[in-house]
Amino acid sequence: MAVLKTENICVSFQGKNVLKNINISFPEGKITAILGPNGCGKSTLLKVMAGFHRDYAGNVFLDDKSLRGISAKHIARRMAVLPQTVSVPADLNVHQLVAYGRFPYRSFFKKTQKEDQKIIEWAMAETGVESLADRQLNSLSGGERQRAWIAMALCQQPEILLLDEPTTYLDIAHQLEIMQIIKMLNKHNNMTVIMVLHDINHARIYADNTVIIKDQEVFAEGDPHKVLSVALLAEVFKVKAQVFQNKENSAEQIIFPVGLAK
Repeated sequence: MAVLKTENICVSFQGKNVLKNINISFPEGKITAILGPNGCGKSTLLKVMAGFHRDYAGNVFLDDKSLRGISAKHIARRMAVLPQTVSVPADLNVHQLVAYGRFPYRSFFKKTQKEDQKIIEWAMAETGVESLADRQLNSLSGGERQRAWIAMALCQQPEILLLDEPTTYLDIAHQLEIMQIIKMLNKHNNMTVIMVLHDINHARIYADNTVIIKDQEVFAEGDPHKVLSVALLAEVFKVKAQVFQNKENSAEQIIFPVGLAK
């Protein structure tokens, strides 16, 4: 069942197509990775689905209801979004950041309630940032900061989590840490995850479904182990690649770029 789907989404800017006729059904309770070359429209698509970008043709459906007719507060109760970059006050601490995730559930002037506090503590525990509660965001490492942001998104108690390149600027260890947290949230909470990625192997290892965008259109979609082939990498990403067996897990294969495709 598709919990979120797009129908003929088109976006243009100054007469140039940014997205063309995007039709995708995102399966409920699964992780979908969106991949494609820089400038193909991945991040714009995520903004459209999140309700951030309203200037588009076509439709986005959440539970078969057009996003255009759903209030921002209701969308925020169903979907949490983690963009690539977000500006926050320099002196904000982790607990304060995570607490922002409760805003869709509060009425004007209402203070944090006991139930909200329980959910804040739960979200921090799920992402392993309890010990960082009083730390200012600008004192954290990249991986710690990203976990805090995910905790804030989780605090919304969403059924759908949208992430735009969640491992950008992180070292390898922190990249794997974030991907494992995302997989855990998906499994433990049956959360539908839709994320823009650049790492082909992260998509193959952690995603259940993948969508490839090329030239502002859907080029391919389906099981990442079938879709993300050597031939596709050559055609879409213009790289030559080889496939290696993962000695740690015989069921997994690793794709390694070895040069530019001619």
